[in-house]
Amino acid sequence: MVRKKTQLYFYSLVKCLLLSFVLLILPRISYSQDYNYHSYTIKSGLPSNLVYAIKQDKKGYIWATTDKGVVRYDGNKFKVFTVKDGLASNDNFAMLHDSKDNIWLYSFKAISKIEPSGKVKIFGDTKSYFGQFLINEKDKIIYTVLDSVSFLNNQRMYSVYLIDNDQIQKLEYRHIQIRENTVGYFYFLENKLYMVNYDYNSTKKIVFGALNENNNKFEKLNPTYLDTIPILESKSQIIDHLKLNDSITGVFFEHYYRVSINGTLKDQKIYPNNQKRITTGTTFIYDRFLLIVFDKSIYLFDYIDDQFHLFSDIDKCSGVIKDFEGNIWISTLGEGIIRFDHFSIATGILNNKFVSKQKIQKINGYKNKSLWVSNTKNKISNLFSNQKLFSSGLIDTRFIETDGRDVYFGGSTMFYKNNKKLLRLGFKAISLHGDSIAFTTNFGANFISKHKVFKTQDDYLGKKNNITGRMNAILMLPKIFYSGNQSGLYWGEQTKDELIPICLDDDVESISINGIKQSSDGLIWISTEGRGVYLLKNNLPIRHFQKELLDDNIHSMKIDEKDQIWLSTRAGVNKITFKNGTFECSKYTSFHGLPSNYVYDTYCYDDKLYVATDEGLIKLDLKQLDGIDFGLKPPIYVTDATYKDKGALISMKTDSTYSLNYNQNSISLAFTGISYKSNGNVSYQYRLLPSFKEWRSTSNQSIDFVGLEAGVYTFEVIAYNALGIKSKKPATYRFIIKKHFTNEIWFLALVAILMATTFFTIAYQVSKYRRNRILEKNETERLISELRLKSLQSQLNPHFIFNSLNAIQQFINTENKKSANDYLSRFARLMRLYLIGSDNQFITLTQELEVLKLYCGLEHLRFSNKFQYNISIDEHIDLEEYSVPAMLLQPHVENAIRHGLVTDNRENKLLKINVYRSNDDVVCEIIDNGIGRQKALAMKKESQISHRSMGNKISKDRLEMIRALKLAFITESIIDLTDEEGNSNGTKVVITISKHKMT
Repeated sequence: MVRKKTQLYFYSLVKCLLLSFVLLILPRISYSQDYNYHSYTIKSGLPSNLVYAIKQDKKGYIWATTDKGVVRYDGNKFKVFTVKDGLASNDNFAMLHDSKDNIWLYSFKAISKIEPSGKVKIFGDTKSYFGQFLINEKDKIIYTVLDSVSFLNNQRMYSVYLIDNDQIQKLEYRHIQIRENTVGYFYFLENKLYMVNYDYNSTKKIVFGALNENNNKFEKLNPTYLDTIPILESKSQIIDHLKLNDSITGVFFEHYYRVSINGTLKDQKIYPNNQKRITTGTTFIYDRFLLIVFDKSIYLFDYIDDQFHLFSDIDKCSGVIKDFEGNIWISTLGEGIIRFDHFSIATGILNNKFVSKQKIQKINGYKNKSLWVSNTKNKISNLFSNQKLFSSGLIDTRFIETDGRDVYFGGSTMFYKNNKKLLRLGFKAISLHGDSIAFTTNFGANFISKHKVFKTQDDYLGKKNNITGRMNAILMLPKIFYSGNQSGLYWGEQTKDELIPICLDDDVESISINGIKQSSDGLIWISTEGRGVYLLKNNLPIRHFQKELLDDNIHSMKIDEKDQIWLSTRAGVNKITFKNGTFECSKYTSFHGLPSNYVYDTYCYDDKLYVATDEGLIKLDLKQLDGIDFGLKPPIYVTDATYKDKGALISMKTDSTYSLNYNQNSISLAFTGISYKSNGNVSYQYRLLPSFKEWRSTSNQSIDFVGLEAGVYTFEVIAYNALGIKSKKPATYRFIIKKHFTNEIWFLALVAILMATTFFTIAYQVSKYRRNRILEKNETERLISELRLKSLQSQLNPHFIFNSLNAIQQFINTENKKSANDYLSRFARLMRLYLIGSDNQFITLTQELEVLKLYCGLEHLRFSNKFQYNISIDEHIDLEEYSVPAMLLQPHVENAIRHGLVTDNRENKLLKINVYRSNDDVVCEIIDNGIGRQKALAMKKESQISHRSMGNKISKDRLEMIRALKLAFITESIIDLTDEEGNSNGTKVVITISKHKMT
């Protein structure tokens, strides 16, 4: 009885202490905090809200299995894999991920594997039942298949299969599970597979052992070693074995967990609130915590202090992962997928009935003692103490200021100090300084003491300063004040009705001011609508912040105890700090955990930042945010490539280079940059080499290239996350568009050959035709020339015969019969020699010289020895090898005799004919010492004898004709000879004959 009273007394004391504790700390814990999260359901693109498992691959994609297919998420859209893509079933309720980025799926039909390329392979037959599905770090997969069920002895028989390098092997061991008495399960410990069967109705352990990888058989373990393996008295097949740090390991079962510290295995303990683990493989370490999914909620386990902390009360969780950005993803059985931003126990959305129902538009506080907020219903509340203020008649909240003791707030219709109000239209802004208050209305700036602000209406009216202009912002200092409106910034003194304008920008006529603050260093900060923030020193602007800000339209501006400037914009929050002599501008957006980028107001103290957004009020722990790496470069991948062929879209593998035909030149490329923190705000730059080398920007995830010319192309794309951080390197895709066969080198070469052949054939035929025409013409000309030559040659004959007959006639007239007979005999012989060669245009040089000898003899006989002649022939010349036109030398000899020697009355007249060799040519010289050509020409004119030079002219024409016809190459030259005194002393004719054999 005494013991019972003692217990009652103890319980009463505990209740009193707890009640006192609650009353003491109630003002500090009257609000709770939820983590900022994003929900993904069928409205977001999931095929079903029933999600069995979730994983992340090495590229960063999030994979989830549902009863309607498997999805891959890139932060922007879901790609769904179903039986149409080759899966064995759409209902896959277990998923594994190996080191090669393959996704393994377990369904009631078979096991499917999705390779990184998207190719699907099917393995085995699961026989419409789920067994066990495990993988180790060596990518070996163990799964069991139910073979038979015995209802007589309540046992089930399982076959065990091993998948290694896509090869299935059935292990010799068959697993037997007795439903009522024993539980058996597999698990990997340091990549080795263990199988334990435990009789939970007794302390007896039935162990089948571990898998020997050499022969794939189970071998019984040493019992002493088994004592270090924690065995749970439960029917569960769910177990996780984790190494928490160098000295602590833990094993987590369905209802219990056990921790080993420095090799000592502690007693098993139950989970908080009798919760039960419902999934395996998803318990992971974060800092000093374990995130563990239970059947009704998610807890953080502090394994150092051995304590559990509630993370989220989401029930029906099926899996949890932490992605490479530090976000937490949770799959649920009915609520889709939930993503928590930046796992942090001190950061999240404030959960309070007052703030959760309405958006927060204004927020302010005093150190860490009060946090005053105003919702969209213009109700004012202190979240730290749950104190609510009267705000009847207030239609908008334009300002909240507090000095730690009182709070002042108001708008266009009311002005309040705590729960007291002063009716006045058009309140815009307020500034507290010491014991004074400055506020602006539609009529100007007003100043009054704090203790008199609501004393009487007259006191208020008496303190009014009639400063013209509606002011939107005001800052009160000890002696002066600053105010601003839509036209600009002004300063003045409280006792004077005068405003002095301050020029912020020489290039801007008017700047709308909506905030004025002073930092501890005396600098004045001016926030504007559309022009960012200006910084003043001695009333002169020294710095303008605009381009570095998220948005230049500032909603509100605050300065914390560290002189950090906080700017609220529709694109997030900016923080301006002064460090190491320079100003630094930081950004806080949804990328950093804000539920929305549209920010109304902020309040910061002691590195705790409260942000009022249109999605709720959130608290950020700046120290923890500083510990998060937000500079991760977003990975970028080309996810799809297609081309059009006769109107149909044909897919191409993104890891291969394709050669396309000339008419397959319309290409579509899809790509994705993975940045879950960007919440879809990912932009891209791309280029197509060699078509264009400059980078082009786009917000789309696909690009179409139409009508590309033939060539080798390389597509490059870079992703930029919401902070503007770009990918480490671009994703590339290479493809080739072949030329039309008419543009191929072989075809062009063939065409060139054909054209060249045709050209040369035509040219040859034309040339041949022209050549034939020329040959015909030449032949005709040759015939004509030969006829002319013969005519010329025939003209020599009458000329010579005429002269000879005149000589014979002369002999007869002088009755010199002997000479006439002698001459006639020699003439007959000469005619016979001439007639022998008359049928040929050419005769041998032998014949020509023989005729010449006879002719000289005749002429010597005719002119009664008026001259002498000498014929000298080089005996080394084979005269038969040289052919010459008939009577080549005779005309020149005739001219020498008749015109040079016979007409000369001098004595010792001589005709010399020399024939000698010059290299391969024969030279014939005809030299006379007669009167010479000039005197002979003069005598010709005096005697009017016109036929004397006919033979020489005919010979000259004949040689030109012979050279033109290329019948022979014979040149002649005539040289006038003179004596020592320069008088004419005869003529020398030189005839050069090239070798020309007779044909």
